[in-house]
Amino acid sequence: MKQLSQAILAATLLWPLQSFAACSITLERLEIPARVKAGVGYGVSMPYRQQGEPELVRAHFWWDREGPFEYDVSQSSGTIRAQLFTRNPRDYRLSGRVLYRCGNRVKQANRVRASLSVKP
Repeated sequence: MKQLSQAILAATLLWPLQSFAACSITLERLEIPARVKAGVGYGVSMPYRQQGEPELVRAHFWWDREGPFEYDVSQSSGTIRAQLFTRNPRDYRLSGRVLYRCGNRVKQANRVRASLSVKP
């Protein structure tokens, strides 16, 4: 009986850790349009895999080392989408990452990158 009580106690204490461990988002890549014009909004997408039931909070993006800039995101069919904007025409290394909630904890997904050329 004592062993059974110890096993139940251990399972109860570890259960929250197991549920957090089974909750994640892994971004696969950052997809950007071929043509981006300065001063005009453009959509980006990030296909992802998830484990468990993460809840998206927001995304952060960097243009080279400028940032992070916070954006709202939407998701459907295994893809996270955001609408971005820049006024400065030039070439950038754009990177992004999402923040998501698992239970009461907010986690960060991996960062994905792509080359971006903004035309005047």
